[in-house]
Amino acid sequence: MKIISFGFVVLLVLWLGEMHGTVAVKKKTSLPESLTRTLRNPDGVDYLLNLTEPIQDIRGRPTSNFDAGLIIRRRLERGLGPTTPEALTEENVGAMESAHGRFFYVYVDSGNLGSKLNAYKYATRYGIRFTAKLYVGPLETLAVPEELTSFVIKPANLSSSRGVRIFNERRDVTGGRQFTTNEEIVEYYRRSLGGDVPKNIQFMVEEFIYGDPRPTQLNFYSFNGYTPWVLIREWPTGTSSVMSYYDPATWTKFKYGQSKTVLRKPGNLRSTLRRVNQMTAKLGTYLRVDFLIDGKDHMLRMVETSTYPFCASHYKSITAEMDVLAREAWLNSWPFNDPNFEDLYRRALEYREIEPCRTGYGKRRAKEWNEIR
Repeated sequence: MKIISFGFVVLLVLWLGEMHGTVAVKKKTSLPESLTRTLRNPDGVDYLLNLTEPIQDIRGRPTSNFDAGLIIRRRLERGLGPTTPEALTEENVGAMESAHGRFFYVYVDSGNLGSKLNAYKYATRYGIRFTAKLYVGPLETLAVPEELTSFVIKPANLSSSRGVRIFNERRDVTGGRQFTTNEEIVEYYRRSLGGDVPKNIQFMVEEFIYGDPRPTQLNFYSFNGYTPWVLIREWPTGTSSVMSYYDPATWTKFKYGQSKTVLRKPGNLRSTLRRVNQMTAKLGTYLRVDFLIDGKDHMLRMVETSTYPFCASHYKSITAEMDVLAREAWLNSWPFNDPNFEDLYRRALEYREIEPCRTGYGKRRAKEWNEIR
């Protein structure tokens, strides 16, 4: 009878954890104080990690715990990780997980060595709902059926909104330009790209997710099976947005936020949170997973992922409370929970290349796109 009671309690605890969208967090490795100091609380002193040449120029400004973790992991990724892009398939995903070990996450990134197609294929393993793909292929053969009047065109493996254009009833949501046919749109898109994107990459036409004027974005910041916050980006206009952060488990706002209203919770938030946590628990590290809220049914649709969001420049928006959560989440995620982290950290310092970043890229390019005729 005691055994049955104990088993019942265990099942109950597991069920409650699933209902709250979490999975068990691995016990963190005890780290030397000198290493834990690389991730300081907001009132700490050593924000710059003592890096002689940071992966991007952060000298002269504070760095959050969250960004510090991103920078250290990116240095490891660049110095020790894979260097060749690979496409994920249902047949090779297991082999790639085994071959790349802890660095497999780079192939689930929507940019870098991965692609949006990789991210979608991996997410389907966890039952995550995503936007439909209406075309995937080279730019030269890109075409949109004339019966389709609202859609999105984007490159398959670039980040920072490079090459992304949204058309609603053949109107460019960002620039406001109206077109008569889809053939005109495709020709305009090809000319607009110029030399801004690499050659030999694939492009996609995605279904249009409705919003006024653009759908609200919801980004899960998920660490090895735990998501302490989501970023909400609402669009009052086609080119300007306001941000706020929510606790996804309680749907309460953190103190930081430009939006003055409380967003209605998406209908599939709980199930999506559970699936995102399951996916990042498998990866064992941090991944941002991005969704749009469909204006028709207020449900989440996945669009992409990111391993290095905002080029590790969250210091202006993350609150002290969130940064403490980030520190604890990182210490329970790779590489900080690795038994050999001390050696990994030393090796991370050996990589000193400057990381190319395109923060604010979308706004800068919008004006250029709108000037093309």
